[in-house]
Amino acid sequence: EEIGKSGHTICRFKLIKLSSILEKEIDKVKEGVIVLVEPLGKEPKWFSIDVEPPASLNAQLLSSEGAFAKQLIGQKIGTTINFGNGFKVLEIK
Repeated sequence: EEIGKSGHTICRFKLIKLSSILEKEIDKVKEGVIVLVEPLGKEPKWFSIDVEPPASLNAQLLSSEGAFAKQLIGQKIGTTINFGNGFKVLEIK
């Protein structure tokens, strides 16, 4: 945290192209990721945690405060979580 001459807090940030984020694999589910999960016995579906998903993925937006997102956060690819009928984490971006 940095304080400017006027006494206001200075906030610095870096812009990142969404396409570069989508190319990277991430090892654990966390806030700000898009995750592909497979409900047991159904088609895989994308979910986005606290980040606006790109239209191309047709992902459902989840709040990190929601019960399902809380179950997903911290999980790795290949993990099956016990929520509803169960979900397997397939991919994280």
